[in-house]
Amino acid sequence: MVGIRAAIKKERWAIVAPTKEQAQIIMDYMVYFAVNDPVLSQLLKVDSKLLKEEMLTQRRSRDHITFLNGGEVRTFSAKQTMGFGAPNIVMDEAGLIGDEDEAKAFRMLGDSTDNFIVKIGNPWYGNHFKEAYTDDSYYHINIDVYQGIQEGRI
Repeated sequence: MVGIRAAIKKERWAIVAPTKEQAQIIMDYMVYFAVNDPVLSQLLKVDSKLLKEEMLTQRRSRDHITFLNGGEVRTFSAKQTMGFGAPNIVMDEAGLIGDEDEAKAFRMLGDSTDNFIVKIGNPWYGNHFKEAYTDDSYYHINIDVYQGIQEGRI
């Protein structure tokens, strides 16, 4: 969904996780999808002399995808989110991101009033994620271990 929205709607997205390596896991799925989807691959902004897949998969830093319309997706560790304004944030392993670092990530929203935030994780600690998990004003999708096994996620 993130890649499609960035490619079509000219949106900026940030994928934030406790470490850059954890955020890169989602980005690797996005890169694979972007270069293998016949429509999305045509919307990638790349040097025409290089194959799209080579450029994205062999680049030293695969933490940034830009589309022809200016939409983009970048990865960040939770401690290093400053400097990139993004009205859309995906927080992976959000329960492991401390409250201070979550506040830094929220600063990426800037003055955007039309924003979208997804928090993915487990509510083990009594921090921002557990508060969101128990707050009825958030939309919740809960996938327990049994559903995860059934869907082949685990």
